[in-house]
Amino acid sequence: MRNKESPEFNVAWKIKDVIFIFIACLIFIFVISLLFLKVIKRNPFVGAFFLSIFVIILVNVFLHYRNEKWSRLGFVKKNSGKLIIQGIAIGAILFFITKLIFRPFSYIELFASELTPLKIFKCFLILVTFKGFVDIVLIPFIEEILFRGLFFQALLNKFNRLASIIIVSSFDSLTHVSSFQNYNWLLIRFIYFVCITWLFDRYRNLFMCISVHSTLNYLVWVIQIIGNN
Repeated sequence: MRNKESPEFNVAWKIKDVIFIFIACLIFIFVISLLFLKVIKRNPFVGAFFLSIFVIILVNVFLHYRNEKWSRLGFVKKNSGKLIIQGIAIGAILFFITKLIFRPFSYIELFASELTPLKIFKCFLILVTFKGFVDIVLIPFIEEILFRGLFFQALLNKFNRLASIIIVSSFDSLTHVSSFQNYNWLLIRFIYFVCITWLFDRYRNLFMCISVHSTLNYLVWVIQIIGNN
């Protein structure tokens, strides 16, 4: 059953409004890259941090203009604690299932041969670093606002649920092509975003989606830390 306490998907904004927000984000990325090119080259998370702040301000202005509240995006307090915990569990299960399907032995061997107490400590330490905060907390927060909170709900004004889930998941996957590795990698991202969008459609709670997304990003860091000699 869907969460009846959550806002309905009959939002006032349209696809063209979301496109305007995405274009504004692209212009901001271009400008910030020109102004702080050397800084961003040294630490790309700085650019992601400033983009995140810009998106939060932009969305806040947009909602104010539309006379809407943040709850319309899916920030619903009721049952959020339980849904966040469920989201963390779902994110972990989803991550390891996809890894076992596409690379069943490499990750088992990695954990068996490379896991040490120091690397376990580093896995926890990444949570309190700037790059960890940006990649594990801030980026999932912003992506879920843009793709599930705004884009998916706008698509539902024009398309059915299945088409809307596929469209938003495809676009979200394509935003990650800068770190493209192979087609399996892209397919895994698409599966992740289909699952997250489906969860949003079912529970209408953006906190849950953020927790799934954050868990996936964190586990990517865990794999990188353990595999780094």
